[in-house]
Amino acid sequence: MGLIEQQKFLAKLYTDDTLRKSFIKDPAFTGSANQLSEIEIRELLSIIETEIECFAESLYFKRLHEVERLLYLTARELKHDFRTHFKVFSNTFIPDQVKKHLQDALEFSEFLESNSEIEPWVKDLAKFERCRLEFHNFERRIVAAQLKYDIRERSKDPLASEPALRRTFAVWLRAGNRTFHFIR
Repeated sequence: MGLIEQQKFLAKLYTDDTLRKSFIKDPAFTGSANQLSEIEIRELLSIIETEIECFAESLYFKRLHEVERLLYLTARELKHDFRTHFKVFSNTFIPDQVKKHLQDALEFSEFLESNSEIEPWVKDLAKFERCRLEFHNFERRIVAAQLKYDIRERSKDPLASEPALRRTFAVWLRAGNRTFHFIR
């Protein structure tokens, strides 16, 4: 296995709970299933299990905190459930772009938007934040989102009542070096 493939496998080993537990339980089978040689398997086994777990845990929390920072309104609304949903998400998605935390936040937002356990208005909040991130990070001239709920008051005041079911549009616009944002 080449160096790039080894690094990808190691990254996956650190970020995928199922793979990591499988490798620790049966390294020969899991290693060969992932095209590792016996030498590579022995080298990985030389890393103590607790070191792998500790490093994996630190990577997970780094990802979580960055996504919480980028999706702060959604994190505020979901509270502890944000972490619960992110744990499920992080086991199924590994960012592969340069801006890994941004990619994590965008993909996690889409994950929440498609999750049937999430309140519909919280899905709108996640969609709103995803569109905001896309506008500011990809130098788009215009980004628009159609929302089912009027999230304006809730986004300003966490103690406000549940948003009204009312079609709302959020628009971000770039004109020259000026940006505009409005919700109607």
